[in-house]
Amino acid sequence: MNNSLKTFDDLVFSEVTKSSIATLKASLRFENGYGVSVLTGPGALATIEKPYELAVIKYQDDNDYQIIYPTLFNSDVIPCLTCDEVTQYMNIIQSLPELF
Repeated sequence: MNNSLKTFDDLVFSEVTKSSIATLKASLRFENGYGVSVLTGPGALATIEKPYELAVIKYQDDNDYQIIYPTLFNSDVIPCLTCDEVTQYMNIIQSLPELF
């Protein structure tokens, strides 16, 4: 596994529409087959102080993934995160054993 862990700064956000509300989304795949999908904006489960929502995802191939329910951390997406908290979750997810 690569010793260089991805952080919040590696996320590239683009606009998506979630329930008719413009939201910013970034998805990032890790070497172990897991990844994250991070939302921010009016369509995210977030607050002004903690503006990010994170979902743990499992990639099927390079462009196809599914959200893992329940996640390793709770039964749904992880709401109300700061950018530092997003990085903390990213580090944990990247440290998981590789998927087959």
